[in-house]
Amino acid sequence: MLRPLWVTLIVRDNKGRVIKKRRFHSRSYVIAMTDILAVQIQQVGVGLAITDTSGVSRAIAMAAISFASLAAAGDATKGTVVGTGINAVAITDIALQTLITHGTGAGQLQYGIQTFQNPITAGATRKFSMTRTFINGSGSSITVQEAGLYALAGSGTTWSFCIARDRIAGGQAVLAGETLTVQYDIGVTV
Repeated sequence: MLRPLWVTLIVRDNKGRVIKKRRFHSRSYVIAMTDILAVQIQQVGVGLAITDTSGVSRAIAMAAISFASLAAAGDATKGTVVGTGINAVAITDIALQTLITHGTGAGQLQYGIQTFQNPITAGATRKFSMTRTFINGSGSSITVQEAGLYALAGSGTTWSFCIARDRIAGGQAVLAGETLTVQYDIGVTV
C-alpha cells in the first residue's frame, strides 16, 4: 500500500537549538503527480496536457526527465517549497497558493539545497526522505502556512509541476534568524 507522505517541521534558533518539532500525515498528492506517473507508466508518446506551476498547460509525453527534484540553494522551481497561502488543499492544485520566494527581503526565506536520504527498508516498509532548510534572514517573522513538492518533467524542455501540497495547521512561525527544516518521507508498505 502506498503510504501517505509524512511531513516533519523543525525550527532551530540562530545557535542551532531545536525550538519546535512537528510531524504530521500528508495526504496531499495533487493532480500532476498522478498525471506524470501515468504518462511514464503508459509510455505515452502523445502528450497529456498537464498544467505547470505557472498555470500553463503543457503537453507531456514519455519524458527523459520526470519528477526531477534536486534543487540548488536559491532554486524554488523544484524540490521542497514553502508558502503563506491558507486555502484548503484541492486535488486540482497546480502550485502553492502563495510561494515564499528566495531571498533576505521582507517576506522571503533563503532556500537551502534539496537533500535526499537513500531508500531504506524497515520491516515491510520502504521509504526515502527529502529534506530542505529555509533560513529567515529577512529581519522579521514569517509564518509558513503551506509546504509542497515541485518537480520538473519534460523531454528537451522541462517545466515545473506541483506534485504535493500541504496546509500546515495553525501555521509555523519562523522568527528572524531562525531556520525551518522541512522533511518529506515518502514510502510504501506491503
